[in-house]
Amino acid sequence: MGFFLSVGVAPVKSQNVWRDKQLKNHRVKQAYRNYYWDLDSLLRSCHINPLCFDLYLQVFKEQEMVNVFLKNKNVDTFSLFAIYDFCSTVGFLGPKQRQGDFQIPEGFYVLESFNPKSNYHLSLRVSYPNMADRIRNKSSNLGGDIMIHGGCATIGCIPIGDMMIEQLYLLATEAKNCGQDNVYIHIFPNEMSERNRLRIMKQYPAAQLHRFWYNMLPVYEYFKTHKKLPKIEVNSSGDYIISEQ
Repeated sequence: MGFFLSVGVAPVKSQNVWRDKQLKNHRVKQAYRNYYWDLDSLLRSCHINPLCFDLYLQVFKEQEMVNVFLKNKNVDTFSLFAIYDFCSTVGFLGPKQRQGDFQIPEGFYVLESFNPKSNYHLSLRVSYPNMADRIRNKSSNLGGDIMIHGGCATIGCIPIGDMMIEQLYLLATEAKNCGQDNVYIHIFPNEMSERNRLRIMKQYPAAQLHRFWYNMLPVYEYFKTHKKLPKIEVNSSGDYIISEQ
């Protein structure tokens, strides 16, 4: 599910460099026409400053959903704003390890780039492979080009349909426009409750997978408890370490 907005008219001119750059592209301009003013109203109704906010994306592969969290610049904690469903998926639980394995990655990433001319309407590039992926895996070709995008086809990306990607692309554009350098994208195997973790560990008995998921757990639990993003580093073994709380 997601928020559904009626058609509006986007501003003709903007004083903002990043938004201006994106609005040079036809699909982005159309997305603003479709959703900008109603999105503005919805943000205000949620007590989010529509001119300046931070964005965080939390992805659950098993539940096939992207949780969209926002916060104002003057507060520390995020609030859930919307949930977007995958419209198709591929692979199984566990991290991506090589080109062509048809896996959606698992790990802690950032929004690397925007593609307003995507083959899948609009897309947001995930920074896979990250340092942890490179250290852990032996393959010389880990693959790449992992996107959250429109349409419903995937060989390892996260498709959420054209309507939802337009809305998410606008949120990401506005966050970037206000100066958010890193939009974090955390991709988990599932909602990592104890029950869910025990179930998938029975389903996937490989010790290597168990160790990997256990390593992800502190970040999931920290955000669930505090609604804040911890500072995450990667050690020489490719493990994620919370270095600041």
